Amino acid sequence: MRNRRKSGIFEGGIPAEPDVRKLMEAYPEDSLNLNMVIPYGDVEKIIGIKYGPGRWKTVTKRWRDDVKRDLGKIIGHEEEDLGVAFRVLNHPGKVRLGVRSERKIKTQVKRIREIVALVDRKALTDTECGTLDRLDWRSNSFAANLQLRGTPVVPQLTSGKG
Repeated sequence: MRNRRKSGIFEGGIPAEPDVRKLMEAYPEDSLNLNMVIPYGDVEKIIGIKYGPGRWKTVTKRWRDDVKRDLGKIIGHEEEDLGVAFRVLNHPGKVRLGVRSERKIKTQVKRIREIVALVDRKALTDTECGTLDRLDWRSNSFAANLQLRGTPVVPQLTSGKG
């Protein structure tokens, strides 16, 4: 089958920037208060794209990334918001997001370690063995770092006589 070259004005797809700019203008920094709920319906009206995979996801992801980078605020979800709205995360919400992200990392590291364990080194070239060794080392390093979570480096000092 031949590779078809995309032709037309936007070879890589329609640029997201104009729609991201609309969202940035609709929700300037001073309007993004902690714990603010932003319904998907409002976002749909602003950018003219229905909620769903594809362009909606591309535009809203870029907007959320820009807000985080430029304004230092995280637009995410709480459990009750899933599929309905975004939320400007407050500090406890950011902690919950971090915990969810940590769970994903642990799952991925476990998966990598399982894959590495199933590789037959005899079927690999020297270069591939080197790559496997680095992958094994890195996944074990990640696993070790994840196990250290919550372990205090310095014991808590207590006040009082003693």
